[in-house]
Amino acid sequence: MPATRHAIRTLRQALLGLTIGCLASGALAAQDTPKNLRGTITKLSGDGFTVESVTDGSSHRVTIGDNTRLAAVSESSLDEIEEGTFIGTANVPGEDGQPARALEMVIFPDSMKGTGEGDYPWDMPRGATQSGSGGEKLGGSGSGSTMTNGTVSASDAKSGDTGGKMGGASSGSTMTNGTVDNAADEDGMMTLTVDYGDGSKQIRVPSDVPTVMVSKGSKDDLEAGAAVFVAGDLSQDPIQAKAVIVGRDGTVPPM
Repeated sequence: MPATRHAIRTLRQALLGLTIGCLASGALAAQDTPKNLRGTITKLSGDGFTVESVTDGSSHRVTIGDNTRLAAVSESSLDEIEEGTFIGTANVPGEDGQPARALEMVIFPDSMKGTGEGDYPWDMPRGATQSGSGGEKLGGSGSGSTMTNGTVSASDAKSGDTGGKMGGASSGSTMTNGTVDNAADEDGMMTLTVDYGDGSKQIRVPSDVPTVMVSKGSKDDLEAGAAVFVAGDLSQDPIQAKAVIVGRDGTVPPM
């Protein structure tokens, strides 16, 4: 049974990504860091699309198959987060013993609750730098980040205790997906405690952090000029997408 549970968890990680639940990269061990493609759709084709990478401007062909998970994100607000909300967030360790700090926030509907639950390596999200949510360095691997998916169970804005089992690299970012149980505000920061099944993690969320709402997507959401997040084997040509997250109405997937 333990082996079966481990296999299920690995599969979830392979499908998530996003941000994110059905939005992950390939089948990776928990200690491995995925390499995800972030960019803008430049051309559509019968079996996929072409993406210009936001990281280095390179062009990549992406194909979509029957097993590709499609999701879409729209602009949202931290005001949508309350007790019981399931969220995903890329985050980096806090300074001077403070809780981890969110780089972006993805809010899941009830129908997607539990997506990608866990705490595992993640590459830096789009637009993030080692020191903050904006700057010169765009998303990419090699940053020691992690993904954490879980349920927010408590919060304490004055405490630096991360609570429970910490996951991911100590020097990089993490992705946390979970359900909000409680939240507190202090110094312009919302503090969440996220329960991701095997442990919990306290995360401080700046008021200006990019925030989106995720929903199920379809091929109709794919169009030239749309920002996308693609999980798959980037060494392939074309890349066979395991998951695609596309921004609706000009929204940029921040994960």
